[in-house]
Amino acid sequence: MNIDEYKEITEYITRHQFQVVGFDEKSNKLTSIGTCVLLKIFSDSSGLNFRYFILTASHVLNIRHKLKNKEIFIFNYITGLNLKISTIGVVISDRRDVPDLQDIAIIEINKEVDYSSIPEDNFLSIDKVVFDLKPSINSEEKIAYIVSGYPVSKNKLSNKDYNESKLKTIHFFFITNEYDSPDEVINSYIKNKINIGGENASEYFSIVKAISLCLDYRSELVGRGSKLPKETGMSGGGVWLLSNISEDNPRLVSISVACRNNMVISIKMAFVLSIIKAFFSGTILDQLSLDVSIKREGDTYALLIPEHKCL
Repeated sequence: MNIDEYKEITEYITRHQFQVVGFDEKSNKLTSIGTCVLLKIFSDSSGLNFRYFILTASHVLNIRHKLKNKEIFIFNYITGLNLKISTIGVVISDRRDVPDLQDIAIIEINKEVDYSSIPEDNFLSIDKVVFDLKPSINSEEKIAYIVSGYPVSKNKLSNKDYNESKLKTIHFFFITNEYDSPDEVINSYIKNKINIGGENASEYFSIVKAISLCLDYRSELVGRGSKLPKETGMSGGGVWLLSNISEDNPRLVSISVACRNNMVISIKMAFVLSIIKAFFSGTILDQLSLDVSIKREGDTYALLIPEHKCL
């Protein structure tokens, strides 16, 4: 990949990702909270009408409980203004310690009323999303992933007093590959953090493996003397698939939700789209067969993943 190709790809990703911010309850200072991806999905087969969504991590939205007026915003870098995120009618886990399996927030928005300042092209089209749990890779194909977002360490106000025009926004990109051996980290998390053992742990592990994509996040991959920023603030950002032979570069493959032991854990879009299909009926997804079947149970859901998809 040459410099011009890299610039084109990162500009494309930046177009569809926005910084999530909020005001500190005590200092009233605007702070960076996380990242989100904007998505649009056909509401019918005509291809003329869309439904619009914000995708991020649940724990990012849950930070609103510690913010002024319990409000959280998208910073629209195009206009320099904040757009409030409504948390009414969202699919979200409101637990303080959200399990990775549930750490996805999906908010349907009224674009024309509340987000008209964001151009149509900033909403990612669904044909640029990876639908499969296990995308088929050609034997001659070489792939990589871009982890992206707005790390808190690189996104601060330039002065103590809030001034939207002085908000420093740095969108960070890191090209990487899948983590070599994620099983140990995932198993430790299941056992120690969410306290699941025995057969239940084995079943939970197989589901986590099926719907998650784990990526290497080590400073050694950057080069001697270089250091990756702390991952705080990048949660909710997209993980993008690159291919040396695909005409669609990049494609959104997952949403990052956590980082442990230098391993980024992200939730595959195959799962995210299935949640949208289950909770937001009336989109083109109703007509599609997806790898993950979700049985809606009131405001919660149960996962039904074909056994071969967990391998």
